[in-house]
Amino acid sequence: MISKWMVNNDNFGKNILQSIYFPKNVVIDKPGIIINLLSKKYGSKTSKKRTVYYFEDTIVNLQLETFKKLGREKTRELWYKMGKDMGARYMLLAKVKKISSTLMPFVVKYIFSNLGANGMSVCNGVDFNNRKFSLVLEGKDNIIWRKTKDGSIIGGLVSGILSSLCKKNIEAEDTYNEKSDVCKIIANKEIEGKYVPNLKNLLPLENYDKLNFPDKIPLSKNSVSFRDFVKFKKIEILEDGKHTLNNKTIIPTEIGLLELMMANYLRIGEYKLLKKSIIGASEKLCKELLKDKKDVDQKLNFFKQIVCALGWGIPLHKFYGKKIIFDFLCPPVCKYGFQYPALVLNGFLNKIFNENFEIEDITLKNEVPIFTIIYSC
Repeated sequence: MISKWMVNNDNFGKNILQSIYFPKNVVIDKPGIIINLLSKKYGSKTSKKRTVYYFEDTIVNLQLETFKKLGREKTRELWYKMGKDMGARYMLLAKVKKISSTLMPFVVKYIFSNLGANGMSVCNGVDFNNRKFSLVLEGKDNIIWRKTKDGSIIGGLVSGILSSLCKKNIEAEDTYNEKSDVCKIIANKEIEGKYVPNLKNLLPLENYDKLNFPDKIPLSKNSVSFRDFVKFKKIEILEDGKHTLNNKTIIPTEIGLLELMMANYLRIGEYKLLKKSIIGASEKLCKELLKDKKDVDQKLNFFKQIVCALGWGIPLHKFYGKKIIFDFLCPPVCKYGFQYPALVLNGFLNKIFNENFEIEDITLKNEVPIFTIIYSC
């Protein structure tokens, strides 16, 4: 039996969590591939997640442009639901065991503190009431929120995670104050409104492991890893947990979470909005990230190094008339597609070549796997 002293002892709680629920978290970092490996005891299977990094500015721009097109209320509803789907999928992949009420406070704090280590500063202040199933998170300069002043997607993420942990639906909301630099999320059973994710749609592909964790990785001259970029100080890890690439914030996520967002825009018939927003933000990023590169070849090669380091696979390209064909070897594969990398690449190509490219086709060859994207102008 666990004593009251044990419950109130942070070191005990941390040790219990690390030895039973989260005993070993290993990051496997290879060119084009980033894998989070979580091994567990007592018969539970090892959890493996394919991780990619995305640019904060692209998602910020998407939300701001959606505010303009759909209005604030509809945008917040959409982004809350997307966030809740992401939180639920995150927990499905984590495969966390059933948790006793005694250990629940430790588990809640542990999970959200880990998120806080990646720029989710709202998770730095965790106040959980086990009896009431209520949670308050609070922190300054949280990713995305700091630029949009909207925490709907963060509230959804919190709701999805907490509902999965507590095995009951718990909604969340953000507190809005345009003048404040503090993001605050409140979750409890009393909050009205109810959205329950369809867990079947959030499950990973049956062959997720086979597609995303290759035994051999083909390399090219632009094959670099995330670790390589950190070593040569192209990527910096700041004290507050944020990661920056040439002073631009990049955010880690499981592959399906990002593409789930893209799929939601396709579902509601807003692909044009998605496309215009991501491409537009990427064109601006290209101008800033590649400003020191002298010619087209240097710019294109450095961009290929960037996407390789961010875990998008090994990029190869060739020209066919006015078309550019990109093959991503060992790409991140999920059931929702490969829209985000394709649109970001579209924006960079527009600026690098001073053209207006269009995505002609995106295909996946499952056997290898390889994502092939054809751009034409």
